[in-house]
Amino acid sequence: MSHYIMDAAEETRCKSMDSGERTSIASNLVSLEAINEILNHRSRAVRTEYEANGDLKIDRSWRITYPFFLHLSQANKTFTLYAKGYAREGVDESEVLKILQAAKNKLTYFNLHLKHD
Repeated sequence: MSHYIMDAAEETRCKSMDSGERTSIASNLVSLEAINEILNHRSRAVRTEYEANGDLKIDRSWRITYPFFLHLSQANKTFTLYAKGYAREGVDESEVLKILQAAKNKLTYFNLHLKHD
């Protein structure tokens, strides 16, 4: 999922010969608006919307299977990508904890936690 964000924010490979489009943003010009513009471009067609807290929701579309959110901290110069998963009503918490632990073991680079809401 993060490929679409990082492609917009950081030059990971040379695309000048095959696309003719601007795919990276100078570090001093990075903003959610600039990222949103690149994601919404016709060649990517990623659906987005702004959340009430100012974050950008990257919604399900033909390229994105699960929705996730992007938080940009210009002060810290960091991107935070986050997503939410939900258990169906009636699922025992112990079952959710098993899945959470399996995910933590496999995806050690993600900060995963259970939140009751």
